[in-house]
Amino acid sequence: MKSPHSRKPFHTLTWRVILTVCGALGLVWLSLMAFEFVRTRLLESNNPSLAQSVTGLREALTGIDDSQVASSIIQGIDRLARSRRRQAHLDVATLIQVRDRRDGRIVFRSSADLQLERLKTGYSRQMLAGTLYNVYFEGNGRWQIAVGQASIPTSWLLKEESHELTMDILLAFPLLLVPVWLAVWLGLRPLHSLANDISKRNPDDLSPVRVMQRHAELALLADAFNLQLSKVGRLIARERAFLQDAAHELRTPMAVVAVNAHAVANAQTADERAAAEARLHSGLSRTSHLVEQLLALTRLDVGRPGEMAVRDVVPLVRDDLAAVAPRAVAKNIDLALEAPDCLNQPVEFHPLRSIVGNLVDNAIRYGRNGGHVVVVLAPFGDGWTLSVADDGIGIPAADRDRVFERFYRGEHEETQGTGLGLAIVRAAAARLGGTVHITDGLDGRGCTFIVQFLPTLAPTMRRRNKIDGFDQNRPTEPRPGDVPQKY
Repeated sequence: MKSPHSRKPFHTLTWRVILTVCGALGLVWLSLMAFEFVRTRLLESNNPSLAQSVTGLREALTGIDDSQVASSIIQGIDRLARSRRRQAHLDVATLIQVRDRRDGRIVFRSSADLQLERLKTGYSRQMLAGTLYNVYFEGNGRWQIAVGQASIPTSWLLKEESHELTMDILLAFPLLLVPVWLAVWLGLRPLHSLANDISKRNPDDLSPVRVMQRHAELALLADAFNLQLSKVGRLIARERAFLQDAAHELRTPMAVVAVNAHAVANAQTADERAAAEARLHSGLSRTSHLVEQLLALTRLDVGRPGEMAVRDVVPLVRDDLAAVAPRAVAKNIDLALEAPDCLNQPVEFHPLRSIVGNLVDNAIRYGRNGGHVVVVLAPFGDGWTLSVADDGIGIPAADRDRVFERFYRGEHEETQGTGLGLAIVRAAAARLGGTVHITDGLDGRGCTFIVQFLPTLAPTMRRRNKIDGFDQNRPTEPRPGDVPQKY
C-alpha cells in the first residue's frame, strides 16, 4: 500500500519550479529567435555591408584607368569573397557589377547570366531570375560599382540564429536554475519542519501550532490549521457534553425500568403487578422516546444532506397533523391548519416532518385543556413560513433563547419531555436553510414558533385558497370569516 504522503516526483513544488524555469527560458528563446529573424529581414533592405563592399571596391580601383586591370582586380576580390562565404557556410548568391562610365561598357560582372539594369544611387531591390536581390550602387566616379546580395534563405537564417541562441540559453540555464532551486529548497525547509512537528503530535493534542516569527508565510497556514483545531476541539467538547447529558438523561428512565421490573417480579397481588407493569411500560416508553430523539438529533447533526425536491408542503403538514389529532382530541384542544391550496417549495421530507412533529407535539403537550393550536403555512417573499401557535403555559421571555439548547427544559413545574424537541427543530430548520424564533401566542397567551425558510431551489407557487380564504397579501393572518381546516 502506498503511503498517503508519497508523491510523484513531478508533482513536487521543486519540480514545478524547474519546469517553470525551463518553460520561461523556452519562451525567451522563441522571443529572441523571432526578434532576430525580424531584425535581420528588416536590415537586409539597407544592409550596411553592401555599402562597405562598394566603398572597398571603389578604393581598390582608385587611380586605375585601364579596364583590363580593373576587371582583374575586381575578379580577385570576388574570388576572395566567395571563398570566405564558403568557409562560413553561407549559401547566399552575391552579385558584383562594374561599368565604365566613359563608354558605358560593363568591365566586370560576377554572373554571366544576371545583369543589373536601371540602377539608382543608394539602396534598391531588383528581381533577377526569380530571386530578390538587395543592391547598393554608386555611379558618380569613373567606375560605376553595384553590389547585390540575394535574400538570405529562411532555413539557413533560422539554423544560424537557433545555434547561437541555444548555446547562450544553455549557458544561462544552470546559472538561473541553481539559485532558484536553492531558494525553493530553503523556503520549503520550514514547511517540512512544520509537517514533521504535526506528524509527531499525540492524537489528542489540540494545542495551537507555533511557527517562528521570521517565517511569515507559514503564519497563514498555521493560523488556518489552528482555527480548524479549535473547531475540532469545540466539536469534541460539545459531543462529550452531549454524551454526558444523554447518559444522565437515560439514567432516570432506566432506573424506573429497573425498579418496576423488580416490582413486577416480586408483586404479591394482581393489582400490585398491574400497577408495576403500567409504571414499567411508562418508563420503557420514555426511554424509547428519548433514544429516538437522540438518534434524530444525531442524524441531523452529522448526516449527509438529503436530496431537496420541490413538493407541495400542505398535504405533508396535513398528514402530520392528522397523526397527532387523537392526542389533541384527548385534551379537547382545537387543532387547526391555515394554509393555501398549494404551496410548492424545495424541501427535504424527514427534516420537515421533524419540525412539524416536534412543534405540534410541544403545543399539545403544554397546551391547556380546551385550548387552541393553530398551524399556519404561508408564502413569504421568495420563501415561506411555518408557524405553530398555542395558548398554553407559554415560555418566559428569559428562557426563549435557551429552550433550543439540548436537554434544557426550563423551571416550569409543568415542563416535561426529553428537552431535545426544540434542539431538533433548530437543527432541522438549519438543514433546510431556515431559522426559527419565538413570539407571543394566541391572544397573548402561550407562544408561537415561527420557522422562516429562505428561497433555495424553486420559486413559490402562490395561489389563493378558495376553501379557507387565504390572503397572499397578509400570509400569516387569515381574513375575518375564514374557516381553517380542523382536526
